[in-house]
This record gives sequence, structure tokens and C-alpha cells, in this order.
Amino acid sequence: MRWFAEEARRINGHIIPSPEPGKKIFAMKEPVGVCAIITSRNFPNAMINAAAISKITAHVEDALARGASRATATRDLPAQFADPVVLTGATQEMRLASEETFGPVAPIFRFETEEEALEIANGTPFGLAAYFYTTDMARAFCFGEALEAGPVGLNTGAVSHAEAPFGGVKASGLGREGAKEGIEEYLETKAFHFGGL
Repeated sequence: MRWFAEEARRINGHIIPSPEPGKKIFAMKEPVGVCAIITSRNFPNAMINAAAISKITAHVEDALARGASRATATRDLPAQFADPVVLTGATQEMRLASEETFGPVAPIFRFETEEEALEIANGTPFGLAAYFYTTDMARAFCFGEALEAGPVGLNTGAVSHAEAPFGGVKASGLGREGAKEGIEEYLETKAFHFGGL
């Protein structure tokens, strides 16, 4: 993953150059869940405060009590650090399925059909970002457009680039930052009507 420290280095039209070779960024406008990226470079994670650790702990404990299994080891860490957690056997009844964890927790939900996967993915009041993997481009466009999320990653978890608009949908936010869409929040539109010419 790459981190961009500045916002909207340039404003582009609908053709957005990718900062990575071999990848493309499509910006789609649509009418007005939750996820976490776990990489080898973020073990363990420093959380903002004790409340963040409490929420992570509560979500993991709730999932375990409702039948999930922890697929990662636990370590004794300093107070405001959290180890990445992978949970198998996650279900929609668990708190982490309908609340934003904002921590390194990756629940694994099983599904049988694409329709069921889409129902699970969209069955939350949140939609900050979504990621999925396939080599079938027809499936990719259908599924990607049906996901109720701000940015969507196809075969990548890196969806935050200064050149592309970023922002959630539903309870995850309104509006965008970055790209030309991000500057629109700071502009005023004026209608100038002519008459009597």
C-alpha cells in the first residue's frame, strides 16, 4: 500500500491516472460496510484511544460468543495496541456485521451464491469501502456496481488515492474528498439568468 500525505494533488476529469502501473481507476457517479486492510506492515496496530480497544474487544468477544472462531493468535500487547484478528464463521447476527469496528478485525462470512454475497455485503447501514476478487470482468462490473459502498476495489485493497474521489455512502458519509469531486465541496454554484436582451 502507498500513503498519500496530500489531498488532491491535481484535479482530473473522468479519466484518472493510477499511481500504480497496470491498474486503472474508474470514477462512477451514483445517486446519493465496513472493512479493514491487514498487511504485513501494520502488525500490531496502535489505536487512537482506550475506547477503540474496548470496541474491538467487544466485537471480537461478541463474535466468539456467537460461534465464530479466531484464526489468528493473541499476544500480550501494550494498552493501546491491537493485533489483527481474523474470525471465521461470522454471521449477520454478530455486532461486527452491523457496527463499524474501526480496528484490525477481518470477519469471514460464508456464502453460496453471488446474490447471497451481495446481500451480506449490502446488509449493513454502512458503506465506507468494499473489495472483492474475480478474474471475470462481466461479473466484476455487475458486482462492483451493485455494491453499496463509496470506493470499490477489484482485486486490490488499495482504494484510497489522491487522484480518485474517496468517501462513503449510507451512514458512512456524504460527499467526497480528493480528485475533482473533492474540490466541489468548497465551490459555490451561481445561476446567472438573463432577461430583456
